[in-house]
Amino acid sequence: MPTPTRSGAGSSGPTRGRRRARPSAGAARCPARGRGSTVPEADFVSEAVLEQTRCVDVSLSWACNARCRFCSQDPARRPHPGLAERDAARHIWAAWRDGYRRLGFSGGEPTVDPGLERLVALGRRAGFRSIRLQSNGLKLADADYAGLLVDRGLTTVRLSVHGAPSDHDALVGVLGAAALQRRAARVLRSLGCRLGVNMVLTRPALAGLEAGVAEWLREGGVTSFTLIYPRFEGAMAAEAAALAPSFSELAGPLERVMRLLEAEGLEPPLLLHFTPCLLPGYESRMLGWHRFDARVVEPDGRVSDLDESVAASKEFPERCAACAYRARCPGVDRAYLARFGAGEFAPRAARAPSRVRGPSVDPGRRLLTENELCVLRLLSGGALGTEAFLRRAERTPLCQDCRGGQSVTDAAERLVRMGRVRRTFRKGRYEWSAVPD
Repeated sequence: MPTPTRSGAGSSGPTRGRRRARPSAGAARCPARGRGSTVPEADFVSEAVLEQTRCVDVSLSWACNARCRFCSQDPARRPHPGLAERDAARHIWAAWRDGYRRLGFSGGEPTVDPGLERLVALGRRAGFRSIRLQSNGLKLADADYAGLLVDRGLTTVRLSVHGAPSDHDALVGVLGAAALQRRAARVLRSLGCRLGVNMVLTRPALAGLEAGVAEWLREGGVTSFTLIYPRFEGAMAAEAAALAPSFSELAGPLERVMRLLEAEGLEPPLLLHFTPCLLPGYESRMLGWHRFDARVVEPDGRVSDLDESVAASKEFPERCAACAYRARCPGVDRAYLARFGAGEFAPRAARAPSRVRGPSVDPGRRLLTENELCVLRLLSGGALGTEAFLRRAERTPLCQDCRGGQSVTDAAERLVRMGRVRRTFRKGRYEWSAVPD
């Protein structure tokens, strides 16, 4: 799960591993987000997946080597010393003990922290197989530094990218930042790291949004995107008038990105801080549609539950009461309503049919997903039985998907249908092998 931007992350106090009720395995219907309504159980992620995806996000400091105009962090906090390495280590061990199985590092910019590589190594020793970094990528262009992090246990990097290259440099306040990111992407690919892109949707970046996504598809081979509506906090609070688009302004650019990815045979991007009435049919791609189930550790040591923190910043306009999505909708940010009003949020009489398609199995599809790349890497050394295949996937950074081993075997099945992988049954077991080019 890519790291969401946070609002009031310390407002709900420490959770100490608190867990909310989950749907029972046999129930036909179950509570919806604690609001007393019911929705079909099929809309919820499975119990097994929830166990695999519980994430702790450790924000090491508010320090950063960029000056993003839209940052949700307060620039006045940057001189704060941040989380002491010993305290960060304590939180990592506590999270593993409390059942969290995915570890993320964020900030600020986590790569400016001198203890990052030791904390990544600690996370690996604690037992975390999935260790993610949310980064602007400036330091990751250094192959030696990036290699050190991967050697210590880093599996996934989400690069913060903001529109086309010229827009990106201006928005982050660093000349040449986009070129450094592209170099970082090549380095991370060569190291076998899982790679994705997060884009904050500001008004200056909208014109180049489709071109920016297309460039990362073409040059970076990136197929995993998260599009984020900004929060009106920190630096963004002062810049909102110039930078914040309304959701209505986003509709056209978002539709073009959806069509671009669909034309490539890929899934739509994930969406953060959106509501289903604005993009009906894409709700399964909206972060917050399913709960985050994440613990957040702030640089000053505060600990919070991300679902509770996000819910505390949202509300529902009166007109939402009759909406078919009301039981599951995460709500609208209060700061957004204060700026733009509620006129865009029209209640839906019924749920829209899903517009989300899985990756295509067309043999001509030119871009592969992260899990498909994982499968080909696993099979590059020769044929494997299913058990050996899954064991190796557990040890391979590129294969550390939030949905666990099933998603890797699903990717292998797609590659079989695409003619890129061969599956044969011999001596009582299935064997997988790559089809030579």
